[in-house]
Amino acid sequence: MNVGADYTDEVGKASLVTVQQMYHNQFLAGIVQRSRDAIIRGQNLADTLRVNGAFMPLLATMTAVGEETGNIDEVMREVSDFHKSQLSALIRTLSAWATPAIVIAVGSIVVDSIVVDSIVVDSIVGYVYIAFFLTLFSVAR
Repeated sequence: MNVGADYTDEVGKASLVTVQQMYHNQFLAGIVQRSRDAIIRGQNLADTLRVNGAFMPLLATMTAVGEETGNIDEVMREVSDFHKSQLSALIRTLSAWATPAIVIAVGSIVVDSIVVDSIVVDSIVGYVYIAFFLTLFSVAR
Protein backbone atom coordinates (compact mmCIF):
# COMPACT_ATOMS: atom_id res chain seq x y z
CA MET A 1 0.00 0.00 0.00
CA ASN A 2 1.78 3.06 -1.21
CA VAL A 3 0.80 6.61 -0.41
CA GLY A 4 -2.47 7.39 -2.08
CA ALA A 5 -3.31 3.73 -2.66
CA ASP A 6 -6.97 3.02 -2.23
CA TYR A 7 -7.39 -0.39 -0.66
CA THR A 8 -11.06 -0.42 -1.62
CA ASP A 9 -10.18 -0.71 -5.32
CA GLU A 10 -9.33 -4.01 -7.03
CA VAL A 11 -5.58 -3.76 -6.35
CA GLY A 12 -6.22 -3.01 -2.68
CA LYS A 13 -8.68 -5.88 -2.39
CA ALA A 14 -6.14 -8.19 -3.98
CA SER A 15 -3.48 -7.06 -1.51
CA LEU A 16 -5.80 -7.83 1.40
CA VAL A 17 -6.43 -11.29 -0.09
CA THR A 18 -2.66 -11.76 -0.27
CA VAL A 19 -2.32 -10.78 3.40
CA GLN A 20 -5.08 -13.22 4.28
CA GLN A 21 -3.36 -16.05 2.41
CA MET A 22 -0.05 -15.35 4.17
CA TYR A 23 -1.54 -16.37 7.52
CA HIS A 24 -1.34 -20.06 8.29
CA ASN A 25 -3.33 -19.37 11.44
CA GLN A 26 -6.99 -19.74 10.46
CA PHE A 27 -8.12 -17.41 13.25
CA LEU A 28 -6.02 -14.51 11.96
CA ALA A 29 -6.88 -15.31 8.34
CA GLY A 30 -10.56 -15.10 9.28
CA ILE A 31 -10.01 -11.72 10.91
CA VAL A 32 -8.32 -10.39 7.77
CA GLN A 33 -11.24 -11.76 5.72
CA ARG A 34 -13.77 -9.99 7.95
CA SER A 35 -11.69 -6.80 7.79
CA ARG A 36 -11.59 -7.00 4.00
CA ASP A 37 -15.36 -7.50 3.89
CA ALA A 38 -15.89 -4.51 6.21
CA ILE A 39 -13.60 -2.33 4.07
CA ILE A 40 -15.58 -3.29 0.98
CA ARG A 41 -18.75 -2.21 2.84
CA GLY A 42 -17.14 1.19 3.47
CA GLN A 43 -15.50 1.01 6.89
CA ASN A 44 -11.92 2.14 7.32
CA LEU A 45 -9.08 -0.25 8.10
CA ALA A 46 -8.36 1.09 11.58
CA ASP A 47 -11.92 0.48 12.76
CA THR A 48 -11.89 -3.08 11.48
CA LEU A 49 -8.64 -3.76 13.33
CA ARG A 50 -10.09 -2.36 16.57
CA VAL A 51 -13.32 -4.35 16.37
CA ASN A 52 -11.67 -7.72 15.90
CA GLY A 53 -9.32 -7.21 18.84
CA ALA A 54 -6.75 -9.71 17.62
CA PHE A 55 -4.11 -7.08 16.94
CA MET A 56 -2.41 -4.74 19.38
CA PRO A 57 -4.22 -1.42 19.95
CA LEU A 58 -1.09 0.37 18.73
CA LEU A 59 -1.62 -1.07 15.25
CA ALA A 60 -5.20 0.23 15.03
CA THR A 61 -4.22 3.65 16.37
CA MET A 62 -1.26 4.03 14.03
CA THR A 63 -3.36 2.79 11.10
CA ALA A 64 -5.92 5.49 11.86
CA VAL A 65 -3.15 8.10 11.88
CA GLY A 66 -1.83 6.78 8.57
CA GLU A 67 -5.28 6.84 7.00
CA GLU A 68 -5.91 10.41 8.14
CA THR A 69 -2.54 11.73 6.95
CA GLY A 70 -2.34 9.67 3.76
CA ASN A 71 0.98 8.12 4.85
CA ILE A 72 -0.24 4.64 5.67
CA ASP A 73 2.80 2.95 4.08
CA GLU A 74 5.21 4.99 6.20
CA VAL A 75 3.19 4.42 9.37
CA MET A 76 3.00 0.68 8.71
CA ARG A 77 6.77 0.61 8.21
CA GLU A 78 7.24 2.33 11.58
CA VAL A 79 4.87 -0.11 13.28
CA SER A 80 6.75 -2.99 11.67
CA ASP A 81 10.10 -1.62 12.91
CA PHE A 82 8.67 -1.22 16.41
CA HIS A 83 7.39 -4.80 16.47
CA LYS A 84 10.71 -6.10 15.15
CA SER A 85 12.58 -4.33 17.95
CA GLN A 86 10.13 -5.70 20.53
CA LEU A 87 10.55 -9.22 19.16
CA SER A 88 14.34 -8.92 19.20
CA ALA A 89 14.27 -7.77 22.81
CA LEU A 90 12.02 -10.71 23.75
CA ILE A 91 14.32 -13.18 22.00
CA ARG A 92 17.35 -11.73 23.82
CA THR A 93 15.54 -12.04 27.14
CA LEU A 94 14.48 -15.62 26.51
CA SER A 95 18.00 -16.51 25.40
CA ALA A 96 19.41 -15.00 28.58
CA TRP A 97 17.07 -17.17 30.64
CA ALA A 98 17.59 -20.31 28.56
CA THR A 99 21.37 -20.38 28.90
CA PRO A 100 21.43 -20.88 32.70
CA ALA A 101 18.66 -23.46 32.41
CA ILE A 102 20.68 -25.45 29.89
CA VAL A 103 23.79 -25.25 32.06
CA ILE A 104 21.82 -26.49 35.08
CA ALA A 105 20.33 -29.33 33.03
CA VAL A 106 23.73 -30.41 31.71
CA GLY A 107 25.21 -30.12 35.20
CA SER A 108 22.50 -32.32 36.68
CA ILE A 109 23.09 -34.93 33.97
CA VAL A 110 26.81 -34.89 34.73
CA VAL A 111 26.20 -35.31 38.47
CA ASP A 112 23.76 -38.12 37.71
CA SER A 113 26.31 -39.84 35.46
CA ILE A 114 28.95 -39.67 38.20
CA VAL A 115 26.58 -41.18 40.75
CA VAL A 116 25.02 -43.85 38.52
CA ASP A 117 28.11 -44.68 36.38
CA SER A 118 26.55 -46.73 33.63
CA ILE A 119 27.39 -46.97 29.94
CA VAL A 120 23.96 -45.74 28.86
CA VAL A 121 24.12 -42.65 31.05
CA ASP A 122 27.69 -41.89 29.93
CA SER A 123 26.68 -42.08 26.26
CA ILE A 124 23.74 -39.77 26.92
CA VAL A 125 26.05 -37.31 28.69
CA GLY A 126 28.45 -37.41 25.74
CA TYR A 127 25.60 -36.75 23.31
CA VAL A 128 24.34 -33.84 25.42
CA TYR A 129 27.84 -32.36 25.60
CA ILE A 130 28.30 -32.60 21.84
CA ALA A 131 24.87 -31.05 21.18
CA PHE A 132 25.50 -28.31 23.72
CA PHE A 133 28.91 -27.31 22.38
CA LEU A 134 27.86 -27.53 18.72
CA THR A 135 24.98 -25.20 19.48
CA LEU A 136 27.28 -22.89 21.40
CA PHE A 137 29.78 -22.76 18.54
CA SER A 138 27.09 -22.20 15.90
CA VAL A 139 25.70 -19.28 17.91
CA ALA A 140 29.17 -17.80 18.27
CA ARG A 141 29.62 -17.68 14.49
